[in-house]
Amino acid sequence: MPIGPSVLRPEYHTCVAEWGALVRANAEQTERLRETEEANDFYAPVASTFAADPSRRDDPTLNALLSLAAPEETWIDVGAGGGRYALGLARAVSQVIAVEPSEGMRAVLAETQSQHGIRNVEVIAERWPLAQPLTGDVAVVTHVGYDVAEIGPFLEALEASARRLCVAVLFDRPPGSAVGELWELVHGEPRAQLPALREFVTLLLARGRVPEVQVVGRREWSPTSREDAVKFCRRWLWLREGSAKDRRMLERLEGFLAPSDDGGCALRLSADRIAMVTWTPEGRERG
Repeated sequence: MPIGPSVLRPEYHTCVAEWGALVRANAEQTERLRETEEANDFYAPVASTFAADPSRRDDPTLNALLSLAAPEETWIDVGAGGGRYALGLARAVSQVIAVEPSEGMRAVLAETQSQHGIRNVEVIAERWPLAQPLTGDVAVVTHVGYDVAEIGPFLEALEASARRLCVAVLFDRPPGSAVGELWELVHGEPRAQLPALREFVTLLLARGRVPEVQVVGRREWSPTSREDAVKFCRRWLWLREGSAKDRRMLERLEGFLAPSDDGGCALRLSADRIAMVTWTPEGRERG
């Protein structure tokens, strides 16, 4: 009797459909339970936190990306944000094309670029996939794609744009999962989780790729003030200040805070592993 697809041998189109289902379930739950409206530019209020010194040497993710870079290459950074990695890479390659739809993020990128005199970064203010395809040596996404429902066209365009290599940097748990327990306590139901590293690797394998996965670090939750912790939780729980759910969050929050050495506090959350996934597009051999 013929053996059909199984969980151990998933079909690519099935994985694409199930990825989309996870994203839509998360969006539906957010829409149903949120108390605040989504801004036109979701990242504008926090864009400044995505600025970073391009010359830093203490960022494991940037160091891992730089280990793949060659001076003569053009890199395409899809969802470049405030330039946290695009500008660091620009110091090591010939050109970086930074694709970023958020106006707030682009403003941070431009300011940091100007401060450090980096001139080999071209910014494209569009969403991926682009209407006019790009071609570079390496295409990279860093913490992008978790909430992309149409992951098939996104991934296919990424591969089509890369002559040598595709790279994705992802958390092993999706964004927002850190407050998953608090979400359930406040909203009364488990959080519908977005796809992340495991699902992405499964998607690539189903597509016929053989990815290499390297854990490059962990996201540690830095000490903060209680006020910043409250703002963080309100943002990820979509709460309106002063609402009944907001008061419930404030009552429960103390159990998620730990004192820090500087007299402040830190969110008592487990660290997320950060992995770099690399693979060659179909028909290309890794150099």
